[in-house]
Amino acid sequence: MFTLKFKKTQPTDLELEIARLFEELKKIDKIDDPMYDKVSDQIAKLYKLKEVDSKSAVSKDALVGAATNFAGILMVLHYEQLHVITSKAALGMVKKIF
Repeated sequence: MFTLKFKKTQPTDLELEIARLFEELKKIDKIDDPMYDKVSDQIAKLYKLKEVDSKSAVSKDALVGAATNFAGILMVLHYEQLHVITSKAALGMVKKIF
């Protein structure tokens, strides 16, 4: 079937900072360390910022769905322009259904 391939984007500064804080968190041995709490709080704040940024962008799934629906509408309109269904044919199809 078809596989859509999207360009991989470069990580943003926000994502790089989150990755750096995770590396910093790995270096702390004890969970009881006050530095562990500070770093994890910073990570939580950065994730909240990331959520705000990501909500403004349209997802790829939504774009594919919209494009597919638009293509289907164009196909129906094109068919209706070239192949007129007469009332006799339409009534014949209705009778066959019932």
